[in-house]
Amino acid sequence: MELSTLVIIICMAVAIGLCIFFYIRKDLRVKILFKKYPEEVAALINKPISSVDKITDEDKEVICAFPSEKWSEWVQLKQQFTDIFKKYPYATHFYFLQNFSNNAGRLKHPKTIVSPSTGYFVKKLSYDQLEIMSKETTKFWAALNTEILSINGLIATYPAGYAAYCEANPTVSRKVLIDDKTTIEEFQNIGAQLEQYKDFEARQVEFSKRYVQETTTLKSTIIVTHMLTYQKRTINGTEIAEIPFNRIVLNEYSNYQLDEQPPAMKELNAHLEEFKARTRYYKTFVYDRIVEAIKNVSLSRKVLVVLVNQSGLNWPQSTYMYHYKYLEETLTKEEIAYCYLSELRDAESKERYQCDIAFVMDFVSTLNYPVQNIDVVYQALKTYLPVVGYYSLISECTNLKAGAIIAKYQKDNFSDLPF
Repeated sequence: MELSTLVIIICMAVAIGLCIFFYIRKDLRVKILFKKYPEEVAALINKPISSVDKITDEDKEVICAFPSEKWSEWVQLKQQFTDIFKKYPYATHFYFLQNFSNNAGRLKHPKTIVSPSTGYFVKKLSYDQLEIMSKETTKFWAALNTEILSINGLIATYPAGYAAYCEANPTVSRKVLIDDKTTIEEFQNIGAQLEQYKDFEARQVEFSKRYVQETTTLKSTIIVTHMLTYQKRTINGTEIAEIPFNRIVLNEYSNYQLDEQPPAMKELNAHLEEFKARTRYYKTFVYDRIVEAIKNVSLSRKVLVVLVNQSGLNWPQSTYMYHYKYLEETLTKEEIAYCYLSELRDAESKERYQCDIAFVMDFVSTLNYPVQNIDVVYQALKTYLPVVGYYSLISECTNLKAGAIIAKYQKDNFSDLPF
């Protein structure tokens, strides 16, 4: 064997031996450190470690790179800080959230109630974190703890108000926030209203779906969607918002394209004067089905049936009273509250009309009146924000809609009217 080859083999053997030596030495050092400083090792690599065997090679490098003299200093820092954590648990926890969490540098004041720091929390603190916290004075921790306890009290008493206030004043100092209790209390009322409007919108959308399912019980039922425009409460005041509501229509008529209308549509148009004169009426089974739908859609919630007694046809009140007579008797029998639209609009106190569902019953709807009627109902009941359903026995449609109705009647060959 040549000398050069022998030298290479010897060098390789030495290198392998050194690698094994340093690996065993590193592994032994990690075992010794873990045995002596288990909490500190776990905090350093930011992992819960139950056994040294669970420590990866990458983590071992981190552990061995940590300065030897700092291990004992770390323990001393924790011991020195034990009394601080015990005396000011709210301050130390918030300080950690403010400086070392994912919100570090952005958290001016707590978003939710701050819980006290615990022994487990202290164990997870790194050497650098403890070193930074140790620079603060006892006076600092005492003052911060008092502030956080005061803020916890505000959050517990005015949860919606506190959240709304902080959203409107994201950079306000904790001292100003604590001293501004009156404004937070005002925001509490605003915040409650914001949640109420948010809930109203969700409830109305969900109710509209179920309302259609429960009220489309007659062969000729038509669904018309309108938009309710209302003043929506915001943090800074109000804004105009819209929310859809469904109107169920039993029969439609139009003054347009009279010559093109199928016989059934022409007949309804001709019967309007007879309805007005009270010589024609809907059969009782129509109202029975409507009441049954009201009961099904209410799901045991409080319902107010609003009987519309106005339209562009200028019918006398006696006509409305005549046509609603059987319905009123049935509602009374079923213990379902009702009132006339004019009564609801003119009442000084709306408390007796409080409800979860407002069911608007309209004998004859002329153009634009349904939206106006819904606005009257909303303005009268906006304190309670009930969901709304609308039912029209007869409804006027536009020239454009009349064309669609004509096509639908021709397709369905529908001519039987329940009166």
